[in-house]
Amino acid sequence: TTSAGILEFHHNSLFTGISFTTPIVENIKCNGENTGKITVNASGGDNNITYSIDGTNFQASNISSNLAANQYTITAKDGGGITATISVTINQPLLLSVSANN
Repeated sequence: TTSAGILEFHHNSLFTGISFTTPIVENIKCNGENTGKITVNASGGDNNITYSIDGTNFQASNISSNLAANQYTITAKDGGGITATISVTINQPLLLSVSANN
């Protein structure tokens, strides 16, 4: 409390939201592979950021790899539990088909 009896509460993540830079996406090179990779960078909050690709399991690494073609929602969470999400899509090339004529 202050000398005037006013309760003060300071927590950076209440005043500074979490923001993302543009994600770096490595798309699938061959149809059907699980070779996609997403790199995201978040800042803000209390700057103690962890990342999750499933919204449940968080890790310090900002890189998710061995991904199939799909749309993913990446969650960033600071030490105070404040979260932000970003949607990222990994694409793959069309399936090639070959036919032979006699």
